[in-house]
Order: sequence, then structure tokens, then C-alpha cells
Amino acid sequence: MFELNGKETKNYFYLIFIFIAAVLVSACASANTTPSSTSKTGTNNSRTEKLLIDDFAKHRQLAKEVNHKEVQKHIKNFMKDPRIFDHLDSERLVIMSYILTEIKKRDMPAELAMIPLIESSYKPAASNNGQYIGLWQFGKQTAKNFGIDVHNNYDGRYSPAASTKAALDYLEYLNKMFDGDWLLTMAAYNAGEGRVLRSMKTNRKKGKGTDYWSIELPQITRAYIPKVLALSEVISERDKLASIDQNDIPKLVRVRTDSPEQLKKIIKASDVPQKVIEFYNPNIAKRNSVKGIMLPETEIKHLKGVPKKELDKYIIYGSSSKKTMKS
Repeated sequence: MFELNGKETKNYFYLIFIFIAAVLVSACASANTTPSSTSKTGTNNSRTEKLLIDDFAKHRQLAKEVNHKEVQKHIKNFMKDPRIFDHLDSERLVIMSYILTEIKKRDMPAELAMIPLIESSYKPAASNNGQYIGLWQFGKQTAKNFGIDVHNNYDGRYSPAASTKAALDYLEYLNKMFDGDWLLTMAAYNAGEGRVLRSMKTNRKKGKGTDYWSIELPQITRAYIPKVLALSEVISERDKLASIDQNDIPKLVRVRTDSPEQLKKIIKASDVPQKVIEFYNPNIAKRNSVKGIMLPETEIKHLKGVPKKELDKYIIYGSSSKKTMKS
């Protein structure tokens, strides 16, 4: 169900190229940079205190797998191709940073941050013929099973917060099913748990291994995970790569109101570009009914429809990972 939505191989590589460049260019503000001002909640306006690549590397849990010949093959390909530095999309970089933060909160492998890159190119509005939707490309039934609201006038799969919470809940569920094996977990997310379990059962009957590298899987899944692992290694070894300018990455925060009508008034009065609002909140672009939106923290100052003295009432920093989010 979570296969790469029929994308051709060249599109897969294009997404990988975008991600590497985005992360590398984001080797955000050095430790000696003066921290930016903080809100009343004490949250920094940008992630100046840590390099994103260091953060990613610190929270990897699958580095031991990089010695496999399939992973090494892809590492060599990524390292020798200079085109991987040719792309940058700051909006998708904000999404990636948000997802990595949510992964860290659950002590899950940083490598999982690659999944929405492959599934949707970090575009919240991604849709595969209306069947699989959002950053994590959820089908409707699986979305509902993991707490995402899907109605005629609202689709939580388009929400970065709601879809990321559900995806990480689903990955945790799969990881328990596969006794903590993250390679089998990712394979199940990509190809479906039923297919992985059947392949393991077949190998067990034949006296063969039941680990990811031993079982039979669709070719797209067999190619997918080694590339995820190789990409994680290349990103972590940034000292071996070209020098990249440093930029700050604003945090993605939620703006919550009491009603869709109030939210519409705030948006209308604000100076936030409509294309920015719609990128992070496809439900707005689709005229769906929502009470909240997500925006880079740097845009909050442009929300002129919110009285400054009441700003903290509407702005939510971080997330409540165990609660259903509707925005």
C-alpha cells in the first residue's frame, strides 16, 4: 500500500537529490552564532543552536547496516554525482526539520525522516490520484485507523501535524509487530505488513533467514531501503562533501483558533503570502473547513489579525504527539 506510488526510478533519484542538497545547505547556523530572540514560551525563532546534519547523525540507529554491499553501491553513486548539490527548496527543508523533531521525541531512528521524502517529496499536498494523500501518502482507511479525521469538508492527511503523528504511530505499531526490527518495519510500511509476514513465513518453512536481507520482496522495496540507508550515511559524513553556505531553518508552528470563521479573518488580515499558507496547509487551498494552520515561525509576525497581547493564546509551539491534531 505504501509503495512508491508508481513513480519511475528517475523520479525517485530526483527526490533523493533534492533531500541531500536541502539538508546539506541547511547545515544551519553554527554553534557560535548568537541565538535569535525568543517568544514568551522560550522557543527560539530558528534552529541556530544546532546543525541539522549533526542532529540527524546523532539520532541515527541503523548505521551498522551500511556495510552491506547494496548500501555501499548506492553510497558510491551518491558521493560521485555532483548534481546532488543542485537543488534547494527551503519550504521542504522546514518540513523535514519538523519531522525529524517529531521522530526524536519518540526516540525513533532518524533514518525514518527519509520516508516522506520518498513518498511525497515533502509536499503536504501530494496526492496519488486521490487514493494516497499527504506527506506520508496515507490511504483513507489506514489514516482513519491511526486517528486521522477524513470527512467531506476536511482531510487530515493534508495536515503535516496530523499525518506525521499518525505515520509515527503506524511505524511504532509495525515495529512492535516485527520485534523491533526497523528494516522489516520500513519494508512493511512500503510494501504492506502482510506481504512481509508471508515472505518471512515462506523462508521459515524453507529453513532460510527471515531478516530483511534474506526475504523475497517487490523490487521497488528491495531497492528502496538500501538507498535510504546510503543516503543517511552520505548526509552524516558531511565533512567529505563540498562546502555549503549555512542557513537557519525556522520551526513549524501551529496557529489554532476557536472557529473556521475566526481563522479566515486572521488569514485575510495577515501579510503571510497565500502560497506559503497553502503550501503548508492544503486544506486551505481546497477550501476545507479548518480551525488551525501550520506556518514557519518566521511568518508569525505577519499574522496581523491576531492581537499581539493574545498571540500566545493562538500559537502552539511544538506538538502533543499523543493527541489527535486537526489543522
